[in-house]
Amino acid sequence: MKVDEPVMGRVAKFIKQSGHSMTGPRYDVLKLLSAPAAHFTADEIYAAVGKYRVDRSTLYRVLDLLCELRVVRKVPAGNRRPYYELSEIFSEDHAHLICTSCKRLINLPEAARLKRLISRMEKPIGRKYNFKVLGNRLEYQGLCPDCARPPALKG
Repeated sequence: MKVDEPVMGRVAKFIKQSGHSMTGPRYDVLKLLSAPAAHFTADEIYAAVGKYRVDRSTLYRVLDLLCELRVVRKVPAGNRRPYYELSEIFSEDHAHLICTSCKRLINLPEAARLKRLISRMEKPIGRKYNFKVLGNRLEYQGLCPDCARPPALKG
């Protein structure tokens, strides 16, 4: 998987400016998530990083911290485990297509323009409702090509 080195540099600088160090487990997780269009469940991250590099409890602490710092965001996927990806601060803005059957997650970069328009409404909405908007998420739910395919006729 190709790592986006400039993104990794910006993320590392941000983490250090936030008063945290770039530990080995944090680096390993961010290296995985910095690949273009990367989104993984915690189990997939654990499998990719390897149990000898990071144990599960450390992995969840790393993910919690990175989400708290808004470096990584947690993407709910219905009744499946959530996905993790770099936040829009460090990655290309995009929306998601989520299959309601198999829970497959597909990045939809074409929706970035619409997402930017929605983002411009955050401040006025926040003022009107005295609500601090921290972000928004645009996702489309439906069936992926595999799940939408009709079952083969039995003959």
